[in-house]
Amino acid sequence: MNKKKKTNSCRKAQEYHLGTAIMTIVIIIFAISVILIIRDQQNQSVFNLKCTQSIEAHILDVKLHFTPKPIQCPTQYITIKEKESTDIMKQLARQQVLCWNQWKKGEEELFIENEGVFCHICVIDEFNKKIVLDDYINFLKNTKLSSVAPEYVLKGASDPFLFDYLSPEGSGKIDELIKEADETESLLQEMAIDTSEEQAVIFFYAKGESRLRQFVRFFFGRYTWGTWQTARFSGITVQPYTEQTLLDMGCEIIPSSQEENT
Repeated sequence: MNKKKKTNSCRKAQEYHLGTAIMTIVIIIFAISVILIIRDQQNQSVFNLKCTQSIEAHILDVKLHFTPKPIQCPTQYITIKEKESTDIMKQLARQQVLCWNQWKKGEEELFIENEGVFCHICVIDEFNKKIVLDDYINFLKNTKLSSVAPEYVLKGASDPFLFDYLSPEGSGKIDELIKEADETESLLQEMAIDTSEEQAVIFFYAKGESRLRQFVRFFFGRYTWGTWQTARFSGITVQPYTEQTLLDMGCEIIPSSQEENT
């Protein structure tokens, strides 16, 4: 009888220690995951800060007519792990907002060249979930900025829809060029993002009248900002990451270095 009790006690002790060990392992794994997430977010914040500071220093040099400092903004490579289409679109939209703001929404004189099409690939995304997002435009039109990037909603200011925030209307000759493109609205509605392909979040900046007509016809007015008065046209877009995409966009100059300062 005593042996049986002793055996049961030993078994219970073993089960207790085994349970404690398993719980400890789970806690350690969870703690490591949290640490990695925090570290990734910190690295991302540092990267964004360095990139923003580099762009601001470059803009100041252009304003002062100095030789501009090289822009240090390496492309980020990100795997979007979300599985629901809405969550995937939120991630893409947030990336657009961050990139758009880093480049000052195209409102600054960024380059000293008289004309050209400048493109910067902010992010290259691959996706765990392979689907076709055929309603991204409607998502942008019906989702507020605060849903993806609340830090950019100014206190006391209105909370714009993402489509309006990322693509304010052009004016003057730009509007005329957009109207020349056939079936503009239907093409916008048909825009789809295929997550089986790598997608790139691209900031573009077209400068000089000779570049604008081809450029506007490629984009049909989506994600655009600019005025003809300054012969400048810029915006932010999500496009398949292929060499052909950059050729079709007319990208001639990649203004930022892929090497970080040490």
